[in-house]
Amino acid sequence: MPAPSDITPGERLGTIRAAVDRWSAYAQQPQPVRPGSSLAADDAAFEVLPVSQVAWQGISSAIDHLDSFMDLLDGGKAHPLSPGTLARSGILGAAHALWVLDVPDREERQRRGLRLAHEDFKREQQLVTDMRDLMGDPTGTGQERIDILTEWMGRAVTVGTTTLNMTPAAVRRFTDTALIDEVAARYAEAVPDSGDIAVSYRMVWRIYSGSAHGLRWSAMLNAAIERNADGPGGNAYVTKDLSDLAMAASAVAIFAHRAIELYDEQRTP
Repeated sequence: MPAPSDITPGERLGTIRAAVDRWSAYAQQPQPVRPGSSLAADDAAFEVLPVSQVAWQGISSAIDHLDSFMDLLDGGKAHPLSPGTLARSGILGAAHALWVLDVPDREERQRRGLRLAHEDFKREQQLVTDMRDLMGDPTGTGQERIDILTEWMGRAVTVGTTTLNMTPAAVRRFTDTALIDEVAARYAEAVPDSGDIAVSYRMVWRIYSGSAHGLRWSAMLNAAIERNADGPGGNAYVTKDLSDLAMAASAVAIFAHRAIELYDEQRTP
């Protein structure tokens, strides 16, 4: 993809729209991991939720959120708040995939996949537990699922401690903000003259987090203030221009593009 400074924001969005159309068609077809491939070897460590499935979930989530982002623009209506929320989710999905794929050491890829798998199980268990407590569980299916997820988390810890030189705490420890920062730093190392991009990721992730949580401060970053002419106070109009939208879409697209490349390289012998 051309660098953002090489084309106008509108042209940049058009380039991303075309890429998303290709990626959506790609994600709608099976992209199996072939025997004898690097990913197949990665997957052998933990078959419950292997590295390839963790990466594919991240890729497909990034594509879906970016596709929805572009649909907002195709509708011709300027949404000032929701694009940041979609971009945040898309960045996170693509970053998850890059985090597990873009590291040369196999055991480290397996360790990272294991940590994301454990996080997945934990979050689902929290949901099912809340549903059981709030709605009851007359058939026992909720508790059955909780027990399965507990077993899977235990398996993840066992695999980590017995085969991947991890402590139990290392398997369980996970934060998305640290992951985003790590992936952005890795991107800056791998791509010449991309230091500014790495800094931008750290900033937009935090700003879009404010949008996703419905907080005022992030909206006010794009607010035009009109003071009352006849007294104190005024009104704030939240806006988004093409530069803002192109930056948000680019943040997802750059990571997603690289994640797809790596996935295709590593899933074939």
